[in-house]
Amino acid sequence: MRYRVALLLSIATSAVGLNATNRLSVKVSPAQALAPAFMRVQATVQPDAGNRSLQVIAQSDDFYRSTEVEIEGDRGPSVRIIEFPGLPSGFYHVDVVLMGNDGQRATATAMLRVMPSPGHR
Repeated sequence: MRYRVALLLSIATSAVGLNATNRLSVKVSPAQALAPAFMRVQATVQPDAGNRSLQVIAQSDDFYRSTEVEIEGDRGPSVRIIEFPGLPSGFYHVDVVLMGNDGQRATATAMLRVMPSPGHR
């Protein structure tokens, strides 16, 4: 039962996370994987001249990985794909932060569950 609840939670929250102003949404795939996992984060950003970068953070209790991607304001692509290979097992919070000239503009969060596989943690 516990696994069903965690699976449903991870699927529901990883589908799309929108902030109140709809400047940013995030989708993580897959929602569940075996370690070592390959995660793809799709961040959709509303074009705006003040957009400067995206910070993408994948964090579990035992693991942390992040990256930052520059955005060309309203001239860049609205969809960015960021990939994180080799994630060990754990329940991951994936936070995407849209930064602008004036600091943090929007955030979106998704979840990913990476289950242990034989020979990996």
